[in-house]
Formats: sequence, C-alpha cells, structure tokens
Amino acid sequence: MSRVMEQRWAEIARWGVRLMLALVFLSAGGSKLLGHPMMVENFARLGLGQWLRYLSGVAEVAGATGVLLPAITPFARVVLVCLLFGAIATHLSIFGSAAWPSLVLLTAAMAVASRAQLAALIDDVGEEGH
Repeated sequence: MSRVMEQRWAEIARWGVRLMLALVFLSAGGSKLLGHPMMVENFARLGLGQWLRYLSGVAEVAGATGVLLPAITPFARVVLVCLLFGAIATHLSIFGSAAWPSLVLLTAAMAVASRAQLAALIDDVGEEGH
C-alpha cells in the first residue's frame, strides 16, 4: 500500500474513532440532561445533588461536539479525559461496579489527536528538553 493510501486510511480511522466517541458522549450526556431515571438514581446515590448530573451532561455534550471540531479537539479531549477519570473513580469506589467501559472510552478519547497534533506535542516536548 502506498504512503498516501496509508495516510488516507489512518485519517479515516481517526475520524471513525471521533465519530464513535461523539455518539457515545452525546447519548450519555443527553440521557443525563433529559433525566433518564437510571441517571437520576445514580447521581442520587452519589449524594452530591442533581446539579452534578446536569454539569456532567453539559460537559459530555460539549465534549462530543468538540471532538468533531478539529480546532477545539484538544480541549474537548481534556474535558472528556477528566470526566472519564471521575467516572472510573466513581464506579470503582462508590458503585463497586466494573469500570472497563470508561477505560475503553478513555483510550478512545486519548486517541483522537491528529497526526499533526501529536507531532506538535512531540516537538514541544523535544524543545523543553534542550
């Protein structure tokens, strides 16, 4: 396969991951904002009030939108990664349930960087070392 085709397929794969991530977080955030009974119950079990459900829902919908907009994808990725660390900690410490779905999403959220963003990050790290 030619280098151009490899790059094209890599870009298609990155956009596929972005789209999947956006759909998952749009669904999760939407269910929180619309007051799905399971979400209301889960946040009631946390004991922090329903305001956190709304805040999480807004952050998830914003993150879902952000991963589809390359100009703000890095910021959206940070938001989603922070949410996922919180979800993992909550599932393990409070709910006592499996955290693997959040771990899968965490991996996907960390993978949405474009090749250019990764190259820029590597260059920045390299410059700091000199």
